[in-house]
Amino acid sequence: MSDSVHIGNLIRDRIMELDLTAKSFAAEMRWTTDRTYRQLRNASWQTEDVERACTILQMNFFAAFKENGQPEPLNSTGVFLLVD
Repeated sequence: MSDSVHIGNLIRDRIMELDLTAKSFAAEMRWTTDRTYRQLRNASWQTEDVERACTILQMNFFAAFKENGQPEPLNSTGVFLLVD
């Protein structure tokens, strides 16, 4: 079993947690709904797309790449903080 981060799963889980639709997330990302579903199945995303998803979903998904890390809510300014 791999310990690698599947960013699509993390983002999909957050979308579901916020009770958003794929269509509404797609609109925020400026993607088609089809592209959104394809992206959510991908384990890796372009950095710019992860940054945009972090802002839209108010979650720092980059924190999941730290050792034993989990996504974290963004701070009140919307700035990414990666502090050990």
